[in-house]
Parts: sequence; structure tokens; C-alpha cells
Amino acid sequence: MPRLNLVPEYMKNFSCTGSACEDTCCFGWTVPIDKKTFDKYKTLKDKKLKTRIYKSLRRNKMETSFSEYATIKMGHDGYCPHLNQDKLCSLQLKLGERFLSHVCSTYPREYNVVFGDYELSGAISCPEVARLALLNPDGMKFEKTDEKINTSFYDRQLEDESLAEHFYPLREFVIELLQNRTYTIPERLLLVGVFIRKLSAVIELEEMDEIPDIIASFKEELQGGSVLEALADLPVRTEAQFVILQTLTSDYVNKWKTEVSPRYFQYYRQINEVISGSVDRYQEAYAKYYAPYMEQHEYLMENYLVNYTFTRLFPFMMSSDVWDDYVGMVLHYALVKMHLIGVSAYYQKLDHELAINMIYSYSRLYEHNSSYFEWALEELKKDEFDTMEFMVYLIKNE
Repeated sequence: MPRLNLVPEYMKNFSCTGSACEDTCCFGWTVPIDKKTFDKYKTLKDKKLKTRIYKSLRRNKMETSFSEYATIKMGHDGYCPHLNQDKLCSLQLKLGERFLSHVCSTYPREYNVVFGDYELSGAISCPEVARLALLNPDGMKFEKTDEKINTSFYDRQLEDESLAEHFYPLREFVIELLQNRTYTIPERLLLVGVFIRKLSAVIELEEMDEIPDIIASFKEELQGGSVLEALADLPVRTEAQFVILQTLTSDYVNKWKTEVSPRYFQYYRQINEVISGSVDRYQEAYAKYYAPYMEQHEYLMENYLVNYTFTRLFPFMMSSDVWDDYVGMVLHYALVKMHLIGVSAYYQKLDHELAINMIYSYSRLYEHNSSYFEWALEELKKDEFDTMEFMVYLIKNE
């Protein structure tokens, strides 16, 4: 049985809120059924239930992975056909958790395997995880454990032996940068970008042994204050930020509109109602609502970025290029910020409840679509918007 190695402390306090949850995790997503679970249904003695279950499944005949042997066919309304009127899983209630697929039995828990060690984190797309992870003013902490876990599945795996010696120091340093409250969140993200640029050059030359020196020298540069000074002259372009984020959002919703949850679509319509096409209203809402809230609660975005770093095995998971991974992180940050600015303009306020509801709604739509990053990155690259200069445009507001 596998053992758990590392876990953020907030997961110790997590438990599903069930029918009390303000949303449901049984809408819109593709739900894979692993072969082991698929075969379990054959053992059911209740023939009526067995027939109903198999009618709800679509066999993935071209899929070679046993983890995605079949998928659940969502109803015309987008909801899982096994969801009852109390927003609970009828299969779990009738058969128990062992008849659930890996995805259904573990979500919102996410398991990564890092050089043979299991790590556990939580998906921000779950409102309860979002509250526990993001609303901690003391920042996210992690703990070592030797707990046995009852799963052989995982969401992501890192096994490139050339990274084995360097991954943990790199991730620790990135999290250290993101949690350094000497700097604002935009400054921390820019510092991570400068560091990733240096790291990218070393990796491209396959000089992995230089990584410890890169970290050490960057720490020295931070003490001297020269890193941010080099970025100070890059202009802030709020209009460019607004236009590209609005375009990406509208194109995305139109492209994957069948997967848009009712709550997110409600916010999307509200945002468009008050700021669509108006950079002035966007900037006004930033100054009047978003900035004052973040001045008092900047830890919320800090925790979002740290959880993203840990869960996504940043910067070695989303693509084969560490700079592309950084662009992905900035893009998610900028889109979260844009959505928060938008809903604050509509409600003329920004508080914890509104922030959490917006972020988890955003996460369940954008972060769970495996095609999103590739599509968005390609869109940015078409216009050469994947540069450090443009990252400044996305990160900073006036």
C-alpha cells in the first residue's frame, strides 16, 4: 500500500459538506470510470440497477488506459444521471464508496507521485477546499507524513531522473518567493518570472548541475534589490491586460460553453453587463474594490499561487518548457484577478464570500479542462504575447 509523503496542512481539516454544499461536483465534467470499477458493476445482483448503470456509461474503445476505460454520459442538463434531488450520489448511497470510480471517490483530493513518493493536495474547484486553503492569513504550510493511503491512482507523475536531485529545492525556493511578504503579490510573481527565465536557460543547455548556483545567486540578487529595479521601467498597460483577458474569456466560454456551470455563467453575464468593452470601468473597479480588499487580504492570492505551485508540480508539469509553465501560472492569476475585479464592479464590493465563490467557479471551469492551457498558450504565442514584457502587462495594474 502506498504511503503519503507531503501534504498541505489545510487538508487535515477537509471533509465533504455533502448536500450542504452550495454547488455540486457532479456537473459538466467528463467523469472517467476505471476498468476495475467498470467490472465491479458486473457483479451486481440487482439487474435493474446494473442495467441503469451500464446505460449511463460510454465505453472508451480507443482508450488504452485502464484509468479511463469508460465515461459517465451526463444528462442533457449537464448533471450526472446518478445525482439525486439532495445533490448526493445515489450509487454511493446504495452501494457504498467502493463502487465509485477513482475520480468520484477521491475528488477534491489530488494525488501526485513525485519520484515514487505520493503527495496530496486539494482542488480549489471545491468550495470547501477553497475556503480552507485560501482564507488562512498565516499562509500555507506543509507537513511530512508516513500515512498509508488506499489508492494506486494518481493525477500527475514526475519521474524524470534528471530532475530528481533538483525538483524539491526548486519548488521550495519558488514557494519561498511567493510567500515573501516583503514584496507585493505582483512583485513576487515578477520575481518568479525572472528566476524561471534563468532556470530555462540552464535547462535548455542541459546544465542541471548549475541549478543550485542559480538559486544561490538569485538570492544574493534579491538582497541587493537589483532584480525588481530591472523591471521597474517596463510599462503597465491596463488596456492590453483587459483586452486580452476579455478576449480569452469570451473565446473560451464560446468554445466550451457546454461545460459552463450555472454559477460561473451567472458571474460571467454579470461581469459582461458592467465592464464588457470598458477598460475605464474595469480600472475603476480595480481601484475602488479589488485593490483595497487585497491590501488587507493579499494572503488569499498568495495561497492560491502556492497551492497552484504545489498541486501542479510547477514548473515541471504543464508542458515540457518551464517558461511555458510560468506563462500558464501568470495567465491563471490574471484571469482570477480579472474575474474578481468584474464581480466586484457588479456587486460594488469584494469580500471573502464573493471571492471564494468566484475563484472556485473559475477553477472548476478553466483549471480542469486539460485542453485549456495548450489552447490559451497557443493564442498568446500567435501574437508573441508570451514574453516577460507582456507578463508585466498581465500581472500589474496601475
